[in-house]
Amino acid sequence: MRSDRLVVVNLLIVTRDRLPMLLLIDADPQVTALDWSVLRQGEPAFSVIGLPKPTLHREMSSLASGYDHGSSTGRRRSRT
Repeated sequence: MRSDRLVVVNLLIVTRDRLPMLLLIDADPQVTALDWSVLRQGEPAFSVIGLPKPTLHREMSSLASGYDHGSSTGRRRSRT
């Protein structure tokens, strides 16, 4: 996992006590954070979904609805 994604994952892990409902959206075409979530053992610290598509910025609000916080990893795409 790239270091920038590792930072996001670690920030979510340390935040979970204050914000228990966390969502990580993996927007990386290689879905490395999603792969990591499959390999983890025990109770998940937060939810992870893979959604590597250019329109993610339009769907982020609805995807994170019901969560205390939603973060995404992956390449930034220009907003159109």
